[in-house]
Amino acid sequence: MTSVKKNETKPLSVNPRYPYMRSLARYFFFALLLFAAANIHAQWKLAAPNVITSIFRPNNGGGILTNHNGILWAGFRDIWMSADTGKTWSLRTPFDGIDNNAVKDISFFDDNTGLAATQNGEIYITQDQGLSWTQHIPNNPFRFRPSIESACFVGTPNNIIACSFSGDRYVSNDGGNSWQITLADSIASKVIPGSGGTAYITGGLFTGAWLYETNDFGATWIQHPAQFHWDSYSTERDQCDTTIFYAANDDIAARTDKFSRAYISTNTGNSWQSDDPQLRPDRCGSVSAAQHAIFMQTYSGIIRSTDHGRTWQDIGGPPNIVDTRFVTALDNNIVVAIDTGAYDSNFGINSPGSVWVTYNSGGDSLMYTDGSKLTLATADQSADTIGGSVAVPISVNGIINPIEAELTIHFDPQLIYHGTFSLTNVPLDIPGETWAGRTKIYLPGATSSGILAYSYFDVFNDSSKKTNVVFDSLIFCLKYLSPVATAVISPDTLCGADILTRFMLHNIPPQLRIVPNPSGGDINIISSTDLGDVRITVYDMLGTKHADMNLAIGKNTPAKLPLQLSSGIYNLHVIAATQSFDLRVIVNK
Repeated sequence: MTSVKKNETKPLSVNPRYPYMRSLARYFFFALLLFAAANIHAQWKLAAPNVITSIFRPNNGGGILTNHNGILWAGFRDIWMSADTGKTWSLRTPFDGIDNNAVKDISFFDDNTGLAATQNGEIYITQDQGLSWTQHIPNNPFRFRPSIESACFVGTPNNIIACSFSGDRYVSNDGGNSWQITLADSIASKVIPGSGGTAYITGGLFTGAWLYETNDFGATWIQHPAQFHWDSYSTERDQCDTTIFYAANDDIAARTDKFSRAYISTNTGNSWQSDDPQLRPDRCGSVSAAQHAIFMQTYSGIIRSTDHGRTWQDIGGPPNIVDTRFVTALDNNIVVAIDTGAYDSNFGINSPGSVWVTYNSGGDSLMYTDGSKLTLATADQSADTIGGSVAVPISVNGIINPIEAELTIHFDPQLIYHGTFSLTNVPLDIPGETWAGRTKIYLPGATSSGILAYSYFDVFNDSSKKTNVVFDSLIFCLKYLSPVATAVISPDTLCGADILTRFMLHNIPPQLRIVPNPSGGDINIISSTDLGDVRITVYDMLGTKHADMNLAIGKNTPAKLPLQLSSGIYNLHVIAATQSFDLRVIVNK
């Protein structure tokens, strides 16, 4: 670990990676790019001209534009920050270029803690929002400082995972002070953080790439089985359905066929499908996901998909070139992109990096459900028979487009829960997520057109109390929301229903006892259930009636019975609403 010092700018030698175009084609393509830049969609605004300074790269491309909590970060020769959607930028590189090197990736854990990966095999870490940086150079036993294509924090600021162009995996569990390095493949290009210790790397051989997954901060890895094309510079994970991954394939270096395309997996890399093939050069290798849209930058502008990559729409915006990451979505409608700010040794292009922004997703604002405006609804229920069943309805209001949601249900454990079902009788309980008094359910394609589902309960209370069923902890697009709805379930009010309920449910009759016994006078009657008002008649052993009175007896609550009796043995006949009892007491004065 070393501190950063100012370095002189030193040009790198030219070593074209794929010189395959003739001169005439170069001029034609350069003219095409100029035409595209001049006809950027009217819904894109020039936020900041000529800001992101490019750097000469023999392998072309490079650079990164990303955001964290609405703060934009851009890097190429230097690192820049914008807190006003790209209108103004602050230099956040405390020196003249990072070793005169191309920044390949930027990732932040919170507003202050971030990192930057470079082509020279460096990882820079900041703790103060880029005002100062600490340089870390992982010691690679396989080769000298290969380009670190991507890096990110995983779960905590101490856990970092990175990957190199040469296929290395770098793992640090102490904030970058030490590294464990393994050689996985021939090429690796992107690290994607998950939750906790989960992260993903895309990489592979020059015959194909895979999605790799770790759930223990990089200690072990799972290789998902399906292959996609290795010449795919960036991969992104869907924000709402986290089993969906997108890869931006350019196919310029590989030249497998004449097309570049998007690759989409809807099952965490167990299979991939190729979508929207276009004659290369097309995709730049840049992809960014919002909640309900995915954006890719191309050689002619920005394209967008709102159906998980099945169809794509040209929404204008600035073009760029291969192996760049210069588009980022702040939400469905606010998208920021940088135009061609890189030197392309094949096409002779070295134009400034200007920042462009659209506030309406390129011209047609996307209207989607605002999670903060969702409300839950249910309805009170009552049981009209002893041991009766109730169906508690669930509704969600405020949904504009169908959503996928999870919901937590809390209920009194005295209720017997039989599950939650859709209107077509499809079970909605998430397997392994049901406990005593609580369950989690999944609501697919939820709308606000009416009742979505019913939760079914048998009402067996051993008292006359009412019980609550509470719906809360709604999860929509990975966000916990706070709406709460409560249904009150009232048991049957038939006289003695609570006693019958206990007997029907547990086959246990009420138990009565007299305390103290023997007694010197007054006694207490204690019941295992709530008997309510009872009639008590007292007889001596010859059958003579000595007392006749009413008494309220609650559950496990001593009910005082005054007795003005002489010494002897007496029988108490207790008549409750649904059952009678005979007790015996000894009076000893």
